Amino acid sequence: MRPPGSATVLEARRHRAAESFQAGKSLRTAADHFGVNLEQRQALETRLSRRRRRDAPHPCGVSKLSVEQRDGLVGLVVAGPLAAGFKTDL
Repeated sequence: MRPPGSATVLEARRHRAAESFQAGKSLRTAADHFGVNLEQRQALETRLSRRRRRDAPHPCGVSKLSVEQRDGLVGLVVAGPLAAGFKTDL
């Protein structure tokens, strides 16, 4: 089960545990103190780079609409269905 907190909060906790480990605390003590799970303990043990420990943005595709098409779509949505050529307001 995922611990409570946003991705940023969890990342900060992992960083504090990693710094504690690097400062000389044992791996188990640092992980238990900050509530880091077994997978994160293994990540600390292998001393992953700071870049890899960072939370990654959600992958998303590139917009298929050009800027002009997007602006036109916004105009159509704001104007409503009748302006877009539909017979009813639904």
